[in-house]
Amino acid sequence: MKLGIFSLISLIPLILKAINTAEVVFGPGTGTEKKQFVMDMLRELFKQLPQIFGEKANAILPFESLEGLISSVIDIAVKLLNLLGVFKKAAPAAV
Repeated sequence: MKLGIFSLISLIPLILKAINTAEVVFGPGTGTEKKQFVMDMLRELFKQLPQIFGEKANAILPFESLEGLISSVIDIAVKLLNLLGVFKKAAPAAV
């Protein structure tokens, strides 16, 4: 049995935590770098799953199969957090 929809939904808190971590590390106004950081972090996590779960990890889809979905979830979450004012836009550079 492959990773089901409920298991995919359970990834959302992990993705949100990774987004918040990226916000702290990179600060406002670095969306592309933050998204790449989150994607790289999750890709590495998926690589480590066989060491953590052994044979049970075979039931989890490879990261490449979920990459588009995860990217979309990141985009949607960031839009929501921006709308709610959780994330602040970078201040314009002083001239």
